Amino acid sequence: MHSRRPQRLRDIPVAGPVEVIWAKRRFFCDEYLCPRRTFAEETAQVPRRARSTRRLRDALVAAVIESGRAAAETASSFGVSWWVVQRALDSAALTLPDVDALAPRMLGIDEHRYRSVRFFRDPATKAWKRYERG
Repeated sequence: MHSRRPQRLRDIPVAGPVEVIWAKRRFFCDEYLCPRRTFAEETAQVPRRARSTRRLRDALVAAVIESGRAAAETASSFGVSWWVVQRALDSAALTLPDVDALAPRMLGIDEHRYRSVRFFRDPATKAWKRYERG
């Protein structure tokens, strides 16, 4: 172990804002060919260079997507800045599943009749008529 450094992290508020202080360990590599001389401890809940826990970011994304709240409203209710909510949404959007790998369960009329239905105005009656190609 090389040293310990305190790192301040934001977490889900409980009766007010919560700040976690983690005594993060720094390690050094004994291998002389290693390009990384020192490196810091990281976990799944707190990845490298994170300033907030993954639990808080997941709660922010869920609050915006599931309840349909605005990012600014979510930020004020969780006691974080708008930028924290927006970065959480951006990273969640990048981790969406591949659209080509998804299999649709059913198709609606718009998906399989795309551009095959046309409307034209009958010159004699001036009424709109529906025209469907084969």
